[in-house]
Amino acid sequence: MSQSPTSTPLCGPATPHESPTLRPPTNPLHSHPPPSTGSSVTSLLKAPAPKAPVPSRFTMPWKYDGYQSFTAWMASEDDFFLFRRFDTLNARTILWMQDRIIQIEEFLQQKHKEAEDDIEKKGLRNDSFRFDHHCMKERQEKMKELSVLLRDYNQHIETFSKIRARPLAEPRKISNVINWLKREAIYKDEYTFINHAHELISINHRTLSPFGSWLESFVLVHVSWPFRIRKPSPPSTIPPTDQTGSDPPSDPPTTIYSSNARFDAFTNICILFSGLVMLLVPMWWLENISDSEKRLKVITGFVTVFMGMMSLGVVGRPFEVVAATAVYAAVLMVFMRIGQ
Repeated sequence: MSQSPTSTPLCGPATPHESPTLRPPTNPLHSHPPPSTGSSVTSLLKAPAPKAPVPSRFTMPWKYDGYQSFTAWMASEDDFFLFRRFDTLNARTILWMQDRIIQIEEFLQQKHKEAEDDIEKKGLRNDSFRFDHHCMKERQEKMKELSVLLRDYNQHIETFSKIRARPLAEPRKISNVINWLKREAIYKDEYTFINHAHELISINHRTLSPFGSWLESFVLVHVSWPFRIRKPSPPSTIPPTDQTGSDPPSDPPTTIYSSNARFDAFTNICILFSGLVMLLVPMWWLENISDSEKRLKVITGFVTVFMGMMSLGVVGRPFEVVAATAVYAAVLMVFMRIGQ
């Protein structure tokens, strides 16, 4: 008879190894030695049972790390702070509130029409909230519900519009979180949010130029010594597990931190150096060319390269890039006139 596989419950023991069977203690005064079976030599030759590993944060991270380490790690760097924005659920909630408001709107219109068509002279009127409070309590209650719904509706739209405006998390940021979750320190059913890459956003997004984004996409740049930094880890609350009695580190040395300020400084230095080259090189080149047509070709080439560098190296709107390029072209034309 086949047995169906059983899954480990969430609240039950979840150790990676099977725990040894506990036997009740025996009284040595009433215990008797087991009868001899003639296999004492064989039992001595058998290998001892493997010992279960010593519980530690490395063998059981779900027990010693868990959400305490995960949240501390996420809060240590903006690149790790990723969450879902729940586009579908937010849209559904807004539509639900909108439909409820529409129902109340139709109810109020109906009551207004009833007051207009009051043929039996019941004294219904549409010009007084005080009258509704005493004589049309149903309309009064609907107005109370409407005020709450409109407040929540407006706040929800305003809040979600700001969240919706945030750019999606970059693939390298998602990979960082996935790599940490591979430690199995978090229950697997509770980190499925990381699989929704189309809805993940970062809490604090840095606006970078295309050149800056391209530079930060390389892992080797982050681990190189000019950009690599170390941050102190929070104190560990895990009980000591080794023989010396010292606590293990609160976070294993698998996370490498890089300095955003150094990245920004390096990007700015590259832009300044490129701008200096784009000014000095054509100036000396035009000095050694006497033909006007060749001078225009040189200026055309440098203006084209300058516009491309402005588009990649600076965070600006298109017309600002065009304006800066026009100023650069005017400067080169001045160099051309001076040479003539």
